[in-house]
Amino acid sequence: MSEKKASPPPGGGKFPFPALLTAIVVLMTMACITASVLSVTEWEPNNTQTTTQEQSLQTTTEEQSTTEEDTTQSTTEEQSTTEEDTTQPTTEEQSTTEEEPTQTTTEEQPPSEASVLILVNKDHPLPEDYQVELVSLSDWLLEIAKVAHDDLQAMLFDAMAEGYSLVVCDAYRSAEEQKALFDRMVDFYLRQGKSQELAELDAAVVEPRPGHGEHQTGLAVDIVAASYQHKDDAQGTKEETKWLHEHCHEYGFILRYPLGTASETGISYKPWHYRYVGREAAQVIAAQNLTLEEYWNRYGDS
Repeated sequence: MSEKKASPPPGGGKFPFPALLTAIVVLMTMACITASVLSVTEWEPNNTQTTTQEQSLQTTTEEQSTTEEDTTQSTTEEQSTTEEDTTQPTTEEQSTTEEEPTQTTTEEQPPSEASVLILVNKDHPLPEDYQVELVSLSDWLLEIAKVAHDDLQAMLFDAMAEGYSLVVCDAYRSAEEQKALFDRMVDFYLRQGKSQELAELDAAVVEPRPGHGEHQTGLAVDIVAASYQHKDDAQGTKEETKWLHEHCHEYGFILRYPLGTASETGISYKPWHYRYVGREAAQVIAAQNLTLEEYWNRYGDS
């Protein structure tokens, strides 16, 4: 039996290598192109995200810069406004401070200490809480306000040096002592047949009611000539008393109830009654021939 030989493949039995190689190259080229496309497509979102973040960062930086500029400008303006506001009141306060002392000294308050210028009369009672520091007079069993003591002693010493002998016969009185004197004067007018009301009115012209008398201040003293120790109009004719009337203001005292001033002071003429008001005020009162009431009406609020 004869064996059949296999027929050789077409093409003379040779393997088609060039065609296969070409096909492989084409496939690899296509694969590379596909991979490249996919690679670009995958990185696009990241690039976009990075660009967006950069833009957002830039925008945020610009906003912060703008905010800082606005804040700085606002702060600068506020500081400037605050400095101007602060400077303006300070200037006004300084101006007010510079003007007030002159106005107060010349118009509103008398040119002396208010503590010794207290006004006490029938219309101005002594304050209920009034207090005064008292000291004893060395030669008499009397007391006087401490603030007036040294000037009183200087006045008496200088009078003695001039050859005048004086006696201090009354000084500080308590409310009880003033009431006793007032009641005694009321009884005097009652014995003359006057009614209680008229007796009190007439008595108040000579001795003030309790709380309305200057002796209760501790600033008033009664001084008479040693050669004539009486409290009457004749006391004003004595040489010692004349010296006091002329010179008492040099020591801070005034004749409190001069002749012809009862309508202003409410008290009749008392040439023996002196009131301490301080040297500055006493000189003004003497130079202008004023009563204490007139002084207050002109220089202060009584």
